[in-house]
Amino acid sequence: MQPFVEGGFPVWIVLAVVLVSHPLAIAAVITSFVNRSRGVVLGLSSAVLLFALTTVGVGVAGYFWSVSEIEYALEHAGGLDPAMLDAMREQGRSEASWSWICGGIGAALPLVLSLVGLGRGVTMSSTPRR
Repeated sequence: MQPFVEGGFPVWIVLAVVLVSHPLAIAAVITSFVNRSRGVVLGLSSAVLLFALTTVGVGVAGYFWSVSEIEYALEHAGGLDPAMLDAMREQGRSEASWSWICGGIGAALPLVLSLVGLGRGVTMSSTPRR
């Protein structure tokens, strides 16, 4: 639960994308070995690759958004010792890093499975067997 508490709502968005991309990735890799249509295999595997890259993108964007919110809050915090501001900034960046960490971990399986599916699709013959 620590990533969801410290990372805030960007981590929840990463989770939402992961909940879509993982089943889609498993379906794509199964389809790549069951379906004989090259276009279906390449299309589904490309969609999974797009979801994997979206997961990483959401994580990185969430990190930068969180850091900007931290900077805004610290800008408007008056009367604090500069050492305290630096400590708060460091803690905030540490908590914000959960976004890109979860985005990277969440994208790993779909990325690998999409590359397996794309590799299978590229190596398939262009005419389906009967």
